[in-house]
Amino acid sequence: MERPMDNPAVDNPVVSHPEPDWAPAGCFRLLLVDGGEGRPLGALAAHWADLAGWQVEHVRGVPEACCGRSGYRPDAVLADVASAEAARLLRQFPEARQVLWLDENTDPAAAAGFDAAVCAHWWQRARYPEPLRARTEVIHPGVPVLDEAVPGGRDPYGLALRADEWQGSAELDGLARLLAGLGCSPVRLIVSGRPVPALLDLLAPFSPLLTITHRDALSRATVSLHAGARSQPMLDAMAAGCAVVAPDREPAREVVRDRISGWLIHDGEPGAACLCELFTSPEQTERLVREAQDDLRRDFDPLAAALRCARLLSNGRADPGRMERWATGSLPGEWIALHA
Repeated sequence: MERPMDNPAVDNPVVSHPEPDWAPAGCFRLLLVDGGEGRPLGALAAHWADLAGWQVEHVRGVPEACCGRSGYRPDAVLADVASAEAARLLRQFPEARQVLWLDENTDPAAAAGFDAAVCAHWWQRARYPEPLRARTEVIHPGVPVLDEAVPGGRDPYGLALRADEWQGSAELDGLARLLAGLGCSPVRLIVSGRPVPALLDLLAPFSPLLTITHRDALSRATVSLHAGARSQPMLDAMAAGCAVVAPDREPAREVVRDRISGWLIHDGEPGAACLCELFTSPEQTERLVREAQDDLRRDFDPLAAALRCARLLSNGRADPGRMERWATGSLPGEWIALHA
C-alpha cells in the first residue's frame, strides 16, 4: 500500500504565540554598555530586565558591544563609557536611539551625535553648553538607604574622610585650617582609600585609623567630612547613616539642606566648631541623619530613576500603567504620575 506523502502544514502546525504584555514593534531591545562593576547604571539593569516586553543586553565595554554584533539591531543604546569610545557606538548602531551617561569626569563633547544625554546632578547640567543642556535629562541612578552599622558600634567621635576627596592643594589647605581647631578635641579620624603623602602628614598628629573601603569607614563614624567638590560621596555617607559636613558650595548645596539634612560650612565660619557641636550633640546629629535619609528615599529612589530612564530610552513610549504592575504591583497612581 502506497504511503501518503507528508503534509508539512499538518505535521508541523504553526503555533501562534501571544503578544507580549507591552511590546512596541514586538519587543524593545536595549543595549546597556557600561564600564564594569560598580558603575551607576548597573543597578538599574535589573529593573529594566523585568519590564514586560523589554530585552536587555548588558555588556561591559565598547569592544564587547561591537564585536560579532553586525546583525544586532537594538532599539536603544545607553552608554556609560569613556569619552574616546563613545563615537564608535554611534557608528555601530546608527538606527538606535543613542543615549550617553555623563558622569562627573566625562567630557561633555563626547555627547555630540547622541540623541540625548543623562547626568546625575543639576550642577553638572548647568555647566554644559546650551545645545547639550537642551537634550540632557537629570536623573540620578538612586541611592539605597543602608543600615549596616551594629547598634552602639559607631564611634561617637568618629570622623570619616575619603582620601580621594583630599588630594589637591586647595582641599588640603582647607582641611589643615579645620584640623588646627580640633587639636584638643577627642575626635578620631577614620580615613578610607589610599591617602596621598601630604594628607598622611597632615593627619599624623591624630593617629588616624586607615581602612581600604569607604563603607567600612562610614559604618564606624558618626560624622563624615567632605571637600564638597563631588556629590556622590556625600550621598553615600547619608545613606550609610553619617551626618554630612561640607563647604557651602556647589555641588554640596544641591544634596545638603543646611542645618536640616547636613551642615554646610560658610566662608569665614570655623569648621572645627561645627564639628565639635555635632560630636557633643547626639540628638542634633541623629536629626540630621534622619532628615537626610528621608530626602534620599524621596528624591533618590532607584525605582523612580529606572522608570524615568525607561521613558527617556523609549522616547516616551513606555506605559506607566504597565510599569506600575512591573514595579511592585502596589505603587499608587500618584507615585507613578510624580516620577514619570
